[in-house]
Amino acid sequence: VGPNFKGVKMIPAGIHFISFSSTNKDKQPGPRTGFFYSFSPKEMVVRKWDSGTEALSSDQVSAEELERFEHNRKELDRFLGPYPYDRYKQ
Repeated sequence: VGPNFKGVKMIPAGIHFISFSSTNKDKQPGPRTGFFYSFSPKEMVVRKWDSGTEALSSDQVSAEELERFEHNRKELDRFLGPYPYDRYKQ
């Protein structure tokens, strides 16, 4: 991932474990953390990064904010990495 990364797209429906870690100024990764999530087809899930805690916030975005993201989906697309389907069946 790079500085423009904003998430993952084309995640297949079903249960997935989403993991992530922060990095220090030397780009060394910190401890991994994550959560399970059951995705519905074409569902958009928005989580915000909290730089103070260096973790994803557990707060839900408002319905209005989620609608704004969905409306701007095409503009957001270039900042999203595709789901790694080559590893999906493993």
